[in-house]
Amino acid sequence: MRAASPTGAPDSLSGTLGSLYSATHRLSTDFAGLAWAAFQLGDTLQRSVLDAAFDLAQFRLSGTARLVNAVAGQAMELYSFLPVYQPPRNPVAELEANYEVFQLVQQAASAVPRPPGGGFPLADMIGAAYRKFDYRVLWVIEGMGHDYAEFKWQTSREAPVRLLDDPAIPAKSLTMLHAGLGLFLASETLKTLTPFARRENITASVHSFVDHVESNSKAGYAGAGIESLGLVTRTWYPQMVPLVSSALPESLRGYFWHGAGRALYFLPVHALPGISSAWTAACREAVDAESGLNLKAGLAWATILVNLRQLETVENLIARLGGELIDDGGFRNGVNSALVMASDISPGDPAFDALIQRQPAASVSDNWTKLVRDPAIDAIRVRREKLRAEGRMQDAFRYQFAWDQVP
Repeated sequence: MRAASPTGAPDSLSGTLGSLYSATHRLSTDFAGLAWAAFQLGDTLQRSVLDAAFDLAQFRLSGTARLVNAVAGQAMELYSFLPVYQPPRNPVAELEANYEVFQLVQQAASAVPRPPGGGFPLADMIGAAYRKFDYRVLWVIEGMGHDYAEFKWQTSREAPVRLLDDPAIPAKSLTMLHAGLGLFLASETLKTLTPFARRENITASVHSFVDHVESNSKAGYAGAGIESLGLVTRTWYPQMVPLVSSALPESLRGYFWHGAGRALYFLPVHALPGISSAWTAACREAVDAESGLNLKAGLAWATILVNLRQLETVENLIARLGGELIDDGGFRNGVNSALVMASDISPGDPAFDALIQRQPAASVSDNWTKLVRDPAIDAIRVRREKLRAEGRMQDAFRYQFAWDQVP
């Protein structure tokens, strides 16, 4: 189904299409885990086939040409897996790591249950999460931010002003708490919209989302919540991506596309070699240079954080794509900003030293140093303290500058 109704379509048609869209989306959210992954895969393939058929029926050869080019590109990617790389890619391990992240975010309430009594003692629960988890606490805190925002929304019917500007909340948890706040507010916003809504209604809803994030954020952290709008939109509402992006103020679109890049990493259709590459998708879905850099930075951001305990996955990526990534500042910025955030939220975790000290295969050593080790050292030893001192930790949620340049 196309992302927007035909120009000048009557309201009745737009309403019907919107209802069908909403019904389909509600069906997708009924699934969880592997069932959701299967739905996403089937939905992606079905929409690709339908779009191609529509292009052919309308003699839109340019659309068909794009499909042919995409298929050819995926064939070349599959061919690239035929040589034996050391270490080989392990799709099962990658899927398990992705699923663990989803579980930690979505089930934060069971990971750190609220005490009886009906309240939500956020600071105490954050302390409990830190005692229970290693650097993966960042995902639990993201889920906790979502649940806390939902709890406050349900009890007051609107998010109270300065929700996360509480001195009792540990400063090291603020980045992902704000990301969790954004997750909830983005979900609330997008569930009321369809691609067939009037543009002015979409714009009003998106601006309301921004207002809620900014009014409930601690100074210098709102960007982390804005970024979640891209994550939620690209994951659950892909047809809304261009509409939501264009409705945002231009100064905030970098956060949105960074979140969309983060979403690409977790989409099931990108999990298996030769089916659809997240890196190919990042290039294909970019609408301009800024969105392209942010998509790649967000994708790298997720890649490095999800795989800190299995760095062979990252090494294998460098072995396959290092020659392309070395000339693109998005990847290095994503690694740098991910480790700014992660080392801020979980300072001193041994996973960071393990990454810096890793000795990869000789064939990828140079690219590993340039793409991973050097940006990581800069993040942990220099950039984190700089951003914290200047009150702009939200910069870790968008591409702003090459990691080795002074901003």
